[in-house]
Amino acid sequence: MSEKRRYERITCSNKCHLNFNGKKYRGVIEDLSRTGARLKLTARNRPDLSQGGQCSLIINNDPQFICGEFSGKIVRCNSTRIGLQFQF
Repeated sequence: MSEKRRYERITCSNKCHLNFNGKKYRGVIEDLSRTGARLKLTARNRPDLSQGGQCSLIINNDPQFICGEFSGKIVRCNSTRIGLQFQF
């Protein structure tokens, strides 16, 4: 099966926080592209996520330094993994 993605994905393991419904959830970015990211949540208490939900992603390998915050929406989710689409 051929790959149909528009942008290349970069595999990474940066720590992050997902802001959803006013709460932050710890996680790790598994891969990143120009238009989105796939996360694995590591927080014990997982949010009740739904496809289309608005959120933001904070990238922070060092808790003292935030690399950036990106608005997005959830496009895929299961118990621990989340697919986000960035909104510019």
